[in-house]
Amino acid sequence: MTRNNEEKYLKNIISNDSPEEDDDDEVVDIIEPGSEREKEGIRDARLTLVAMYVSLIVLSGIIMIAGAVVFEKKITYCIGVIIGTMAGCFYMWHLNRSLAYALNLDSGMAQKVMRKDIFIRLFVIISADIIISALIGGYAPIGVLGSLLTLKLSLYATPFTLRIIKNKI
Repeated sequence: MTRNNEEKYLKNIISNDSPEEDDDDEVVDIIEPGSEREKEGIRDARLTLVAMYVSLIVLSGIIMIAGAVVFEKKITYCIGVIIGTMAGCFYMWHLNRSLAYALNLDSGMAQKVMRKDIFIRLFVIISADIIISALIGGYAPIGVLGSLLTLKLSLYATPFTLRIIKNKI
């Protein structure tokens, strides 16, 4: 236990109140609904999601420019990158929504929900690539996959993007 939690625990023992505890015998810090701390947490979560979107769009733009230089069918490649970027934005939005929902469930149900949602996101990504391959062809599937690969890079770049966004606000 941290020193602050130890002090709270000892004060509660002395006053004969039992603190709310979890399995690790640490005092649980409960955030009251509607409190300023909860509002700040929600604002930070939304700002982080915006930073992830900005990172994905910037990196997809770099991938689009690089591919337009390399590939001969520039239009099909760029359409693929745009559709892959939209699929990546859906992926991040759905992941954020799934995590927010699963955090309000017990651990067993949360695992089931997250597994189901993983398959939904995977289905959307695979469907996007298959549909683009069938409808457009050319280099579009490579563009979709290229922009979806930037999804991981954008997640790594999010702390830097978030710092820039916070400095601007």
